Amino acid sequence: MYIIPRATYGTQQQPLPLIILGTYSCESHLVTFSGKLIGRADEITPRFSCACLILRRIDMAGNISISPFLFQRCFQQAWSGSRRVRINYGDTKYGTKPGDNDTLQLPRRFGIAVSGGADSMALAYLCKQLERSSDVAGAISFTAFVVDHRARPESTAEAQKVAGWLCDMDIKTQILSLDWKEITSSQNQLTSPKTGASSPLPSAFETHARRHRFQALGIACHAFKLETLLLGHHQDDNVETTIWRLSTGANGLGLGGIPEVARIPECHGLFGASESWSTTSIPTKPPTKPQFKVRFDNHKHGFIGPPDSNATTDQIYSNLTSNVNMASPGIFICRPLLSFTKTSLLETCHKNNVPYVSDPTNFDPTLTPRNAIRSLRTSNSLPRALESQSILSLIRSSQNLLQKSNELSNYLLSSQCRILDFNPKAGSAVIQFLDTSPASMDPQLATLSASRTRQIQTIVLRRISELVSPFPDSHFSLRSYEPLVSNVFPGQDESPDASATSNDQKRKKAFTVAGVLFQRLADESSTPGKSQDPRLGGDNIWLLSRQPFMRNRDPVTQINVSPGGSFTPWALWDNRYWMRLRLVPCDRDSSELGGQLISLPLTIRPFHKFDIERIRKDAVNSRPQGRMNKDSTAEQKMPGTFEHLKAVLSAEAPAQLRFTLPVISREGIVSKPGNPLGRKIWQQLALPTLDYRLSGHSTKYPSLSEVELVHLRCRWKLQWQWMYKMIDTEALRLMDWPVGKNAEET
Repeated sequence: MYIIPRATYGTQQQPLPLIILGTYSCESHLVTFSGKLIGRADEITPRFSCACLILRRIDMAGNISISPFLFQRCFQQAWSGSRRVRINYGDTKYGTKPGDNDTLQLPRRFGIAVSGGADSMALAYLCKQLERSSDVAGAISFTAFVVDHRARPESTAEAQKVAGWLCDMDIKTQILSLDWKEITSSQNQLTSPKTGASSPLPSAFETHARRHRFQALGIACHAFKLETLLLGHHQDDNVETTIWRLSTGANGLGLGGIPEVARIPECHGLFGASESWSTTSIPTKPPTKPQFKVRFDNHKHGFIGPPDSNATTDQIYSNLTSNVNMASPGIFICRPLLSFTKTSLLETCHKNNVPYVSDPTNFDPTLTPRNAIRSLRTSNSLPRALESQSILSLIRSSQNLLQKSNELSNYLLSSQCRILDFNPKAGSAVIQFLDTSPASMDPQLATLSASRTRQIQTIVLRRISELVSPFPDSHFSLRSYEPLVSNVFPGQDESPDASATSNDQKRKKAFTVAGVLFQRLADESSTPGKSQDPRLGGDNIWLLSRQPFMRNRDPVTQINVSPGGSFTPWALWDNRYWMRLRLVPCDRDSSELGGQLISLPLTIRPFHKFDIERIRKDAVNSRPQGRMNKDSTAEQKMPGTFEHLKAVLSAEAPAQLRFTLPVISREGIVSKPGNPLGRKIWQQLALPTLDYRLSGHSTKYPSLSEVELVHLRCRWKLQWQWMYKMIDTEALRLMDWPVGKNAEET
């Protein structure tokens, strides 16, 4: 390394064969590279203490090799600097003791996607050097994954060749072979091919290959218990991606480039890849929060107020306090090479004799828009505004804007939003939006322009909606939320000519965005004869719930439950609930059935009005003869009765909200002992998220969280487990709802 004082470098008249690697700060004695910390000056250059530029001599071609030390620092910065990782990962996620991960600032076990190109082969080499370094001292381990797309006859041999190179580098390697049969059959493209002939590949091959490849990688990482996957994207990829987004009309927050750390794409709904099991719990009614209950009148008008201690249904409501498990993140991808150019990666391979393959199609400008952009860049045909340094500056500005926007949205959530109730069991939340006048706002927000304030409010509206939305995070752009901001945030975007009455009427209207129904709730104490509840502190209160299902668009999940006693794989229903089921024998050992273990087909679907009617009729028919006058109040306290079910639904999922709940049902032929022919049935079994049984009552098995049924002429207990989708827990905390450690303390 060559250290040249800033003044000396600034007076150079002739260009030198040097590039700037980083800058040194006198105040902090820290050295940064591409805006990222790589160490203290006394660790790197102990002989110099003046303000300077750190430079490295290179040949006239401009090639530099990446050192393991510099790679380690950039990897640590990419990993520890991610907001998503800081929020969602606990202290002991990768270490055996709290604090281990704070020292290393790296994932302990990770995978690498290796295609055989210079980018991924250089990444594999640098990771191996990192694994051997004294700083890490065996604290990390990794596995390389080579994907065999099986799209060409020679692809298998090529994958084996790359795997051989990795094995020669003493890197654990697995080849993942893609199976295209499922995709081609779903597109009706398998037209009885001749024996030995390959199946035709689907249209839009690149799109399907990307999804299939990431799913294979996600499943493999989960199988090997690797929670992070490294990709070899570099600085040139980042520039080309941003230029492409510019050409499609992106601006502002959309020009932040490729994220260094993100959740694995294309794996939504794959348990273990997109989301995984977690013990993080969310209290549905924490004792430290004031208790409020939502009610609807006969005109479907919503009200909120404290529970009535004298009402039986409200007594049930107060006894329903429980914690709900929430899914944790699945596989994260990390791109530690975004600070390095393609040239640097090539030189790293050349200097260290790392073999790689070169795909000539990557340089054909007629194949893809990215290839066309790459061709323009390499031929220096782009205008100065689109050259690498200009685009990198644009990326940094957009990233700073995004980071500041997230910070401001946190301020807005903590100062202007209050969560009165959050019930994952029913997929609902009650949010109060407080006064947004400058005098009441956080100082960080009070000085913002009207347009900037609206942008931050739009971000907040999306973050709040995604708590109960049946769509993946960021599925809808901010533009989808922007027109509805004024519905919930008063004082913004109101024209001077608009009357206060018209603005208030606009805010009282229900609306839907991102699959979430917003319903305005009135303070129940505002009704005649009641005094106002001072704990509410305002009337801008909204109930958020999953929007009603469209006709013939019900989400239906079929699950075959084996009588072997093991849980089925986790299945995602309506993008909101993860569930799994199992059958446990009641009166005989399942091994006695031998080869007669036939799976029981069950269905998870929405709860409907006809379910309530059928349950009511069953309750009437099962009532003992001579007992025609039922005691409604008494039955409300008796679990398993229709009146008790109504009381639970009124407490947990009032009005139309109950028809967004999942129900486990059985449809088919059932045979009972003594009746070998069986009979056709259609039976509701349970409301799993409420842990409430709808049939199969027995004094022998009184628990409401399991169902007794008949299958294969034997009696079984159907048991289930469920957890809520992964959500932005930071938003909950900022609105003063206990999560994780706070929930445990509560």
